[in-house]
Amino acid sequence: MKNGRHSPINGAVFFMIDSKTLQLEDAIAYSNALIDYLNNPAHVTHSDYKLAQVELQRVNEYIAELEPPDYSDEVKLSEANSSISQENGENLPNLPSRRGIAYQQLEQEIVALIEENTQQSELIGAINTLARLAGWTTKDLWSFYYSRQEELERKELETELKEELNSILSFGSRRLVLEELIPLELAKPIQNIAHRLNIRPEVCLTTLLAGISGCHRVGTRLVISESQDWEEPPNLFMGLVSPTGQKKSPITKIFIRRPLGLLQRLARKEHAQKVEQYQQNLQEYGQLSKEDKAERYPDGCPKPPAQPRIHYFSDANVEGINSQVEAHPDQALVYLVEELPKVFNFDKYRNGKGSERQDFLAYYDGIGPTELRRGGVVTNTDEISLSIYGAIQPEKLRQLMTDSTDPDGQWARFIFVNQPLAAATLFDDDTRYEIGDLLAGLYRRVNALPKMQYTLDDQAYKKFRHLYNNVLEPERVKNPNPGLRAVYGKTAGRIGRLALNLHVINELVATDRRTPLDEIGVETMEKAIKLTSFYTDQIKLIHANAQAEQGALAPNLAAVVRRSEEIGWVKAHDVQMHGHEFKKTNPNTIREWFLQLESLGYGTCQGRGNKLQFQKNPDK
Repeated sequence: MKNGRHSPINGAVFFMIDSKTLQLEDAIAYSNALIDYLNNPAHVTHSDYKLAQVELQRVNEYIAELEPPDYSDEVKLSEANSSISQENGENLPNLPSRRGIAYQQLEQEIVALIEENTQQSELIGAINTLARLAGWTTKDLWSFYYSRQEELERKELETELKEELNSILSFGSRRLVLEELIPLELAKPIQNIAHRLNIRPEVCLTTLLAGISGCHRVGTRLVISESQDWEEPPNLFMGLVSPTGQKKSPITKIFIRRPLGLLQRLARKEHAQKVEQYQQNLQEYGQLSKEDKAERYPDGCPKPPAQPRIHYFSDANVEGINSQVEAHPDQALVYLVEELPKVFNFDKYRNGKGSERQDFLAYYDGIGPTELRRGGVVTNTDEISLSIYGAIQPEKLRQLMTDSTDPDGQWARFIFVNQPLAAATLFDDDTRYEIGDLLAGLYRRVNALPKMQYTLDDQAYKKFRHLYNNVLEPERVKNPNPGLRAVYGKTAGRIGRLALNLHVINELVATDRRTPLDEIGVETMEKAIKLTSFYTDQIKLIHANAQAEQGALAPNLAAVVRRSEEIGWVKAHDVQMHGHEFKKTNPNTIREWFLQLESLGYGTCQGRGNKLQFQKNPDK
């Protein structure tokens, strides 16, 4: 056999391999000669180079059929062949050196074969060669290969699971610093109220924004893009997602009912005065002569005043809302509903023949109603400003959202904030931290503003445009969840609405201006983006919880962690009682989640069998 610069290809050896008469030692020597030849870069262009590659695989397959000798004391595998494969431009397996390999190097070579997704024909030759050099049987090395492949895939899935679980947990744990969004003189009392009620300050801020959004004069707009005729009104649809008993009523009373109630009482007083004046005019009209009537009342008999102006209501149908808008077309409204599902009990007064769902979708966009009936035009207004605020239990929301696809974007229009179960405390100091006068004054000043048109300054528009072009639109297109695609489709507009409301709040509270500047700056835009990002995480958490009911693993594991955050050590029964989606879950399945969370490093298990419990690690 030839070595060095000459080809080692030997026809006599071909015959002996075919006739299976070649001795093992001679076959190994022939293999090594081929390896020496192939490991020499100078031979890459030699006419026998490719033939030697084929011959090496053939002789290695022959060797694998024989009982391999013990090469376990040999320690290395040459890496020179990798450069040969690269220079030759071919996807060939790494070729071994003659010195053999130890276990650690063998494992590295097997992992490399797995990660490189080596073709089957090349993989067979590589496994046979490695088995000979390592002193393993081919069968054992194939078992090792598949075992290591399964382990790597399991680790990859585990990494993906942890990333998804961390994301879901971060959705629920994210917090806002109120002083970064609203003036300190407003943020401080809000934080005190949240502390005393043991609710998230973000819940209070959300309720405040819902109330303020319903105070602007109808027709108020933020112009985002003149070329695209893109304007956003200030009204917001907002919902509090929380179990029963989480202080929803006190929050609603403090931030909406009281300040808007004051405006409502003033409106009732104004209406009573108009009614009294009408009655006086009517009485006078009846006592006048025909000539005096024509002179004093050229428009004819005095007409009664329109129905009273209101600022919020707790129950209505579309006809009622449209009638109120017709009577007071410049007045914004807040639909303050105790239980949010009632809002979506569409067409209850129409025997299934109406389209209230479409009406509410149009209300969000500020489009006024035009109703035409047999008797003529009933309602005809160009614009409307309707905000919605209500509370809903998590399981009720999941039932209403069904499969979370949100085909018409109804749920994407809503801003949600989650309030987990938390115990309240009565304090020794029972003094009320007064905020009523501040809120009443703020609401009254916003309501007194004229119809406004706001714009973005150059820096604010640049910031918004970058986010829209590089984040929101790409995410809307690529997100695999159709419900979240709808959310991203509404997110840009939501940023504009929040920017408008934050701008007005900061202008009226933090400055002496009676009327806000009509240009919104980049600082306010950054605040709106930060707030919108928080709300987007809240919506993602809701979608993750919906996926838990459909059997997705990460949301279920996250629910166990959150339950442990609330009560400490949890049993399978505690998780079953945590939410509607777990009531029918097999307890053994839940205990498997406990063990999986422990293996992932999220907590500790104690007990065995049906006594197994889980507790979250404090640092997770």
